[in-house]
Amino acid sequence: MVIHDLDGSWLWSGAPAPRGRGRDSPAYPMTNLRIGDPATGVASWITFLTTANRGSRVESIDLIRNNLRKSRDIVLSKIEDMANDGLVFPTPNGGGHTIWVLGHLAYIEGLVTRRFMMGEPNPLADWESVFDGAETSADPGDYPPFDEVLARCRRMREETIGVIDSLSETDLDRESAAAPEGTADMFGTWRDCLQFVSDHWYMHRGQLADARRAARRNRMWY
Repeated sequence: MVIHDLDGSWLWSGAPAPRGRGRDSPAYPMTNLRIGDPATGVASWITFLTTANRGSRVESIDLIRNNLRKSRDIVLSKIEDMANDGLVFPTPNGGGHTIWVLGHLAYIEGLVTRRFMMGEPNPLADWESVFDGAETSADPGDYPPFDEVLARCRRMREETIGVIDSLSETDLDRESAAAPEGTADMFGTWRDCLQFVSDHWYMHRGQLADARRAARRNRMWY
């Protein structure tokens, strides 16, 4: 893949430009660019939608919004299959089973977007000990019902999408209201926080895939 003019004025993905096509050519559609954060190793597949007009720009708000929706759809694909196997650990040594992952995603979504970004209380603060503690319990009595955890997980993401839909590109430059000390690089702006929660879902998808395998469910291919 070859990319020129990262300000968005000219983009090319795939084979070399055809003869006669150069930097003055219109932008071509570019899809499936893999970007990553070298500090965390987190990588995202993001689809860039460009127009045929020179000088068009792709704004980060569109990429983050798209990634919030895609990570929701991909991570929760076929998740209802695990309703009766929600406590099956992904490995013989434990790890994040399905109920824990769903609750953890919901809890962190509230922590980052509500507490760090907006300075409001995390609506799931009372889930911290169960869904963000040092150990993952295998006791069903420690957890809300599967359907309740899944519904809350979905609702938290929908609320995040609702927030970003109310913002403009420049709004994302706002300084986060209550980012913990020393985390400015990760949570310093609204843009940072919204991108983090999107990537966070992808980070835990492997646990869900392994839990499915441990429960002898069909693989998640996508």
